[in-house]
Amino acid sequence: MKYIFSLLLLLTICASINYAEDQIEANVYVCTDPNSQTYHRTDKCRALNDCSAEIKQITKSEAETLGRRKCNICNKD
Repeated sequence: MKYIFSLLLLLTICASINYAEDQIEANVYVCTDPNSQTYHRTDKCRALNDCSAEIKQITKSEAETLGRRKCNICNKD
């Protein structure tokens, strides 16, 4: 019985953590060059080295609204 209770408690905690993470709006980085197509998890991503314009921090949802896709270098998950 203690095992089942512990398992249920653990599952509840894990579900709560995942829900909380989904509610936090993540900030990402974009190059403001009109030809740029990706967003980056960090402003230190090596793909941003070629950016000839400003690097700007915006929310992930804003980046997706702008039609940006996640960078294959810094968004490996």
